Amino acid sequence: MRPLIVRCPGSVATGLLAAVILLCAPQASAREPAAWSRFTMTVAGFRPDIDTRVRLDASDVSLGTELDLETDLAMQDDGALIQYLAQLRLTRRFAVEASYYELARNGTTTLDVDVQFGSIVFPLALEVDSRFDVSVAALSLRYAFFQNDRVELAASLGASLLSLRAGINANDGMLVESAEVDSPVPTVGLAFGWNLTRNLRLTLAGDYLSLGINEFEGSIGNYRAGLQYRVLRYLGIGIGYDVFDLNVESRSRGFSGLLKYQFKGPKAFVSMMF
Repeated sequence: MRPLIVRCPGSVATGLLAAVILLCAPQASAREPAAWSRFTMTVAGFRPDIDTRVRLDASDVSLGTELDLETDLAMQDDGALIQYLAQLRLTRRFAVEASYYELARNGTTTLDVDVQFGSIVFPLALEVDSRFDVSVAALSLRYAFFQNDRVELAASLGASLLSLRAGINANDGMLVESAEVDSPVPTVGLAFGWNLTRNLRLTLAGDYLSLGINEFEGSIGNYRAGLQYRVLRYLGIGIGYDVFDLNVESRSRGFSGLLKYQFKGPKAFVSMMF
């Protein structure tokens, strides 16, 4: 008896081969990390250069002395800073982002000029202690108006809660003046992500807003760049550079004066991605 031989036309054989590949593809792709992770948690550490100028006016509206905190009050011009960031993708294009950091600094010096800070005049040759504490908590909603496996372009709308504490004291606390500001600030931003390779990603982002309302005028900008390498499926490490710039001039009852605060510098970070 002759063996039974079944001959398939070329088109049928090609179709069967394609079907086998399609059936196997989901199992292979399941082992690969997604181009854009559903949830990302990042911890970043850096020691930025800091520049701070403050003027606190008196309650009778007389102008205070504009101080460069790092020069005039011998405050640290750098400081170790840890930042926490998280991103959750609600859908393929919509994502919620949150971040937080805080930094506390102080200084001690002998004044070489008279300094009016708020309602108190600190005289020449007086030894003073100063402090400046800041924390920033930010929350935003982001929408990717262009996205494929390699590139993502997104716009964001959010708000940052700024908490600022500044103070000067002398004579063992007999002369004390301080100011506190807690203010939500809306921001708008743009973000760009580029998967250079399967494991290497470049990110650029910036948030900015300028406001002038009644007795308040100011601007806030936050600009970030990062390069991340995925060492494991759920773990990435990277380096980056951040710039934060805040300029405020106010005549309100809560805060009357001037504040210019900037920090910038390189950072290193670790990310968990799911």
